Amino acid sequence: MIRPKAINGKPFHYDEWLNARLRTMHEDITKRLKEGRLTAQIQRQLYEQTKLDEIYHSNRIEGNRLTYGETRNIIQADGDIPSRPSLDQLETRNLLAALDFAQEVAFDKSKPITQSFLRQFHAILMEGVNDDVGRYRDTPNIIEGSRHSTPDAFLVQQMMTDLSDYLSAVTRNEVELPDSPVFAAAAAHALFVQIHPFTDGNGRTARGLMNLILRRHGYPPSIIHEDDRTSYLDALEHTWDKGDLTPLVELIHENVCERMDTADLLSSLRDRLEIAEIKELQAEYSDWRRKQEHLKAVFEHSVDYVSTGATPISARVAPYGVPSIEQYALLRKGESVRRSSFFRIELTASGKRSRYVFFFAPTLGPMKRRASVILVISKYTDAKDKYINLYNLYRDGVAVPDIFQIGYDLEAKNYVTRGKAGLRQRNLQNLVLQFLSQVVERDFGA
Repeated sequence: MIRPKAINGKPFHYDEWLNARLRTMHEDITKRLKEGRLTAQIQRQLYEQTKLDEIYHSNRIEGNRLTYGETRNIIQADGDIPSRPSLDQLETRNLLAALDFAQEVAFDKSKPITQSFLRQFHAILMEGVNDDVGRYRDTPNIIEGSRHSTPDAFLVQQMMTDLSDYLSAVTRNEVELPDSPVFAAAAAHALFVQIHPFTDGNGRTARGLMNLILRRHGYPPSIIHEDDRTSYLDALEHTWDKGDLTPLVELIHENVCERMDTADLLSSLRDRLEIAEIKELQAEYSDWRRKQEHLKAVFEHSVDYVSTGATPISARVAPYGVPSIEQYALLRKGESVRRSSFFRIELTASGKRSRYVFFFAPTLGPMKRRASVILVISKYTDAKDKYINLYNLYRDGVAVPDIFQIGYDLEAKNYVTRGKAGLRQRNLQNLVLQFLSQVVERDFGA
């Protein structure tokens, strides 16, 4: 059987109940490939639609400080951002180039994935960042934040040879995998990170390798989100402790399912829309997206005034991302999408914390006349240990800010809110300052 033997001396395994889920996914993807719903063209379009998210989240997991909008500017416009760290910008450009390289290799199924590929990927990823590009380490290394140690440097070459043999076996064109590609991707990822063969860039290389294996078998990528960093690292620790891949396989499977929605919409758009309609949708989406980025930027700028005011409150905005054009089209049609969070606001003072999440949703109620997609605001409640929409909290008599939903009216070219005062056309700066001041007043009594 094609399977890596063990990690830390423990045989790889995962819970049997996952087999049905993985088998259903593989049968579904195989059917789509045969029916032409996952053609090479659609898979390439899928990569173009998802690579911004892949780059942003993979970098953020490693501590990169660029925002989603700044990352997009570098990728799409190749622009410089003078006020931001140059190293963060270089890492973004390098990861783009490395993933573009991996994408082309993924489509050439005659090429097995070997150590040579991994060295080339790493050399592109780390060019200009350090001097050890594409070379295995000859010194000890650590996995930051992990209680596990990495193998001694003299063992790295042999362990990478073993891993390379496994990669070659599961990525050959003629191979019939006894395990799901999701398992192969999870096992290769866990092994690579445990070996930690390079002095730096191991996490990004491991995630690039994981998605290359998935793409080689026609699967959409699994993009580990920054917000899932803790569960992702816990899943790796669990694997290194017990050889049990279950949590990592679950996480990868969930993310692949999410990207299947995007692949479906790409196929649907191709079949149902004329070129003119697609261009019209793209133009509308571009305008809408700019307005959402502007809204988030105003929030990011305005929390500084909360942090430095008379009341000693610390505030920050944690970004997630903007829906892709496919997700926007689904929301516009009234359908929900996964991972629709846009950003989170956190405020702390004197041991007390207040958290709000802004997430995209299909237009609800009276807002349908004004906006195609809305931002719904929810607040974290300690009593129920979850986020609850402000509208629902308001109905329950909880003192919350006056604004519950925010939309952008593409025809009138203005922002509109729904709240205690009903529907209102709003100046963006005013609505942001009103919201933040009411949060401070009602959550902290200041």
